[in-house]
Amino acid sequence: MTEVIVKSVVSYISTSIDYLLILVILLATYKNYKKILIGDLAGTTVLILSSMLIARILGFVPQEWILGLLGLIPIYIGVRQLFVDDDDDDKVVNKIQNGNRGIILMTAIITVTTCGADNIAIYVPILIDVSNQQLVIVYITMIIMCLAFFVIGLLISKNKYIQNLIERSGKYLTSAIYIILGIYILFENGTIAHFIN
Repeated sequence: MTEVIVKSVVSYISTSIDYLLILVILLATYKNYKKILIGDLAGTTVLILSSMLIARILGFVPQEWILGLLGLIPIYIGVRQLFVDDDDDDKVVNKIQNGNRGIILMTAIITVTTCGADNIAIYVPILIDVSNQQLVIVYITMIIMCLAFFVIGLLISKNKYIQNLIERSGKYLTSAIYIILGIYILFENGTIAHFIN
């Protein structure tokens, strides 16, 4: 059970560091923290449940080492993030700063659209071997992480020094976590051992 919690925490952190800046902007722009939190929780729930469904479907693949190939996805995302300048965050910032309608819905949509592909790509390989009981633990852990990130985002929205630090180094930290997570998935599922033998 501890391993499932640790994997959930690491995967949540790795996929949410870059989102934290967007959350900070939301919190600094709109002062309705309750609505932002509800939207954040709704978007996060959509991502987690989608990942769980995809993991269950992929769980029917007979060879475990084949599932380990999914570890290449976070490695690719981590390497790509290091070398490709992605301006998606700038587009999201512009949307946030130009609207005030439906903060809950807007926050949920921003959460899903800015995190969707990355989160699903990271969560699915981790969720494939998890039992139904452990899925509940994963969900609860990730929701707790979502709440923790919300509090961190709220604190950062009030501290310009930390906000600037995340802007400068968040990309590198996120990339490193993605790459390490991908390598872990490759090893855990026996993919590396399969190709060595």
